[in-house]
Amino acid sequence: MEVGLRVVRGPDWNYGDQDGGEGHVGTVVKVDGASSAGCVDVLWDSGTKKTYRVGHESAFDLLVYDNSQCGVRHRGINCDVCQTEVIVGLRWKCNDCINFDLCTQCYMTDKHDVTHTYQRFYSPRSDG
Repeated sequence: MEVGLRVVRGPDWNYGDQDGGEGHVGTVVKVDGASSAGCVDVLWDSGTKKTYRVGHESAFDLLVYDNSQCGVRHRGINCDVCQTEVIVGLRWKCNDCINFDLCTQCYMTDKHDVTHTYQRFYSPRSDG
């Protein structure tokens, strides 16, 4: 984790709606440098600022929402779940299905089979 990453609820989330509710996004504003598996402070878009575990006590309260460069567009690649015509930000390609791509929102909300493996593309020219 690093300052500036956009995050959403992770697998160990147990903080109710202090993020503003399911699907809301926040920004990492401080990283605990005392250990490699620690905590971060997140400023939620709703205005709340709280501290969350990112490895501390083997728990992960957050998932990275999008860490691609601002303005990245995957032209000609649609999200096969929500049908967005141009994927903006990260693109997630299913390795188990033929020609199946997801936008970050659909990937993070488990809209496709979670037992499948995926490649993450930061830009149209990245290797994944």
